[in-house]
Amino acid sequence: NIDKKDFNILMLHGNINNKNDRDFVDINVYNPSSFDYIALGHIHSYDIFKSGETTTAYSGSLFSNGFDETGDKGYIDVELYDKGNISSMPSMDYEFSRGYAHILISGQSNAPEELYQRFKEEIDDVKKNGFKEEDFNRTRKMLYGDYIKEYNDVTDIARMFLADYFKGINSFDYIEQINTINKEYVQQILKEVFDENKMVLSIVKN
Repeated sequence: NIDKKDFNILMLHGNINNKNDRDFVDINVYNPSSFDYIALGHIHSYDIFKSGETTTAYSGSLFSNGFDETGDKGYIDVELYDKGNISSMPSMDYEFSRGYAHILISGQSNAPEELYQRFKEEIDDVKKNGFKEEDFNRTRKMLYGDYIKEYNDVTDIARMFLADYFKGINSFDYIEQINTINKEYVQQILKEVFDENKMVLSIVKN
């Protein structure tokens, strides 16, 4: 039984769009409008849409499982999306040299200041309590996979080797170095990089 006073979630694994897929799932048999959120698996790419009061989403995979799976990877924070704080999958990019480095996290939000405050709270929590072992291992595998994928595209190879050359870095060293990273090192970098005195929020309004 569904109680409308609660936040009702339906979890399904399958393809709801292609009837020719052997893992096709007819979502209509579950009366989808009765749920607040429908969490879907099987499709390894991000897709989210809203019908009435029901949000349906493929979160995608946490990391690439093959060379054919490109694009941003991650998960959906249902609380933030439901509040309207985020309307797209956030992306992250970074750049560094011997004397300078920055991390850019970007996305779309109807409440950027509130989202920024939530982000800082999450960072502070990780600084205080550390990483979970499974989260650390999963993220390291994701980074390794993303780096290996770059060797699947000639343009990415050229860009990577050229950028690393001017930084005095051997591109092939990354593969070996990833395996040497441990939680203690990441915790140290987290504290040094995500210093609130060095962080800034930039908002672009329509």
